[in-house]
Amino acid sequence: MNSMENSVSSQDMEGEFELLDVKKAMGNNHASLATPYMTSEASNYQLRAIVKLIESNLAQEKDSKSPEQIKHEIENLTIKSTKERMINEQLKAEIQTIIQQNGNVVNQIKNDRRKIDGHCEKVNGEFYAKEYKHKLAGAELDVMLEHEKSKNENLKARQEFLQKRLEALKKQKPV
Repeated sequence: MNSMENSVSSQDMEGEFELLDVKKAMGNNHASLATPYMTSEASNYQLRAIVKLIESNLAQEKDSKSPEQIKHEIENLTIKSTKERMINEQLKAEIQTIIQQNGNVVNQIKNDRRKIDGHCEKVNGEFYAKEYKHKLAGAELDVMLEHEKSKNENLKARQEFLQKRLEALKKQKPV
């Protein structure tokens, strides 16, 4: 056996072949199935290789889908992707609405906070003004109290002085 037959037999034993092996087995006459110059072994191998090639093509055709099945799957995928796109658009719209509502709530909270801060400033201002007035009135009352105390002390001192004078006058004999 020559080298080509050895490669053919080993591949035949494995049960596998490639299209290149078929072309090698056929030689330069790819169109003819057998030539008068081929040996019977090569011719048998060629026929077996062609049968295996046809069987593998049939198996691939069985595994492959018909154009109608492919078209149906494409339609299903198109419908599915359209539904997903519509759902995505709906979710985007809902998210946008939620963001807008949250923005409105945040703005309302900020406005309420400004109002509260303004009211607090007003109340604090009034409180500090009243506190200042109370402190001022307290200081004025303290001054008035001190003035009254000193006045009382002066009156007591004057009363004591007048009392002593009265006693001194009483001690003097009338002239």
